[in-house]
Amino acid sequence: MICKNCQSEIDDTFTFCPHCGQKGDTKRLNWKSLSENLAKGWFGSDRGVFFTLKALFTRPGTMMKEYVEGKRISYFGPFQMLFLVAAFYYFLIFLFNINSADIIDGKSMIEIDEELLDNNYLKQLFNFVGNHLTLLWLLSLPFLTWMFQLCLGRNFRKKYNFIESIFMVTYCISQLMALNILKIILASIFGSNSVVSIGIPLVFLFIFAWDIHQITSRSLTNSFFKGIIIISLTFFLICVIVLSMLLLFALSIGNVKIHQTI
Repeated sequence: MICKNCQSEIDDTFTFCPHCGQKGDTKRLNWKSLSENLAKGWFGSDRGVFFTLKALFTRPGTMMKEYVEGKRISYFGPFQMLFLVAAFYYFLIFLFNINSADIIDGKSMIEIDEELLDNNYLKQLFNFVGNHLTLLWLLSLPFLTWMFQLCLGRNFRKKYNFIESIFMVTYCISQLMALNILKIILASIFGSNSVVSIGIPLVFLFIFAWDIHQITSRSLTNSFFKGIIIISLTFFLICVIVLSMLLLFALSIGNVKIHQTI
């Protein structure tokens, strides 16, 4: 038997590889793997935090492939990494006393019409987004993974199942959260401005394209356009779902008012 982590040949009777310590019968990622990784993300710990963080920005796609194909003991799991980076993100928000509402005022990262800023519903919406950023990314994870699989083609779907794609996409979200941490640090040093706000999303787009390039061996140009399509379609799908829910909510409120007047 060959260890999937260090590629050493080991005896079939060994439970763990004597060379690296990984389980000898490491299997493909599945729904059970997903639940176990989520549980570890909250309660467990593993090795390779800084090694994984470095790999996320030096050879991200290669690392993601290695993880889903069995080389796992050297890497911090994707959900553990996401929760760790998110915890540090919220720590910085607390440390610098950042109010999510400050992100939308005209003196901060983006400029919005003053009339819109006076709308309490919009303020509440931006507050919710700012305070539940990680939760919103997790909720969008199935849609992002679906588009990820759809846009990367049949050969990709044959090689990697949906759960394996979820693990890859979760690492990508960790990259975005890490860049948001960088944005907070840069904003605290140089001040909040549009350059920081626009620059970080563009950097993530290029990193996301690099992820796709290393995972699929496509050209960087093709990977860049694939990344734009994946993110755009995911955003569009989420907007359609949210708007549909808001429309249904508005219609239900309207029906209640009609019945009350009658």
